[in-house]
Amino acid sequence: MNAGIVILQDGTPCIVYDDELPYPVRHVEFDYEDHRITLIYDVPGTKEKQGQKFDYPLDSRFLSLLEENGKVAVAFVKNDQLVDLKEYSVIFLNK
Repeated sequence: MNAGIVILQDGTPCIVYDDELPYPVRHVEFDYEDHRITLIYDVPGTKEKQGQKFDYPLDSRFLSLLEENGKVAVAFVKNDQLVDLKEYSVIFLNK
């Protein structure tokens, strides 16, 4: 999965990805230890936490936006369009 970070026209930070996710997103986590974001999936029938952790740390500008808003949009890119755009709470870990 390829992913990127963009800022929407209204100033909302947004994570975009180019492959369909295996499960819907429940929330997004940011870990201060490695400065990386994880999409936490809402997996039916399990309480075990599962998700997709991104390979690269966030830059300080995007982190500032996350801290200000406490929310982030997540969207799938299909045919050069953002689809399934939804907003999620961000849970900050290890601050």
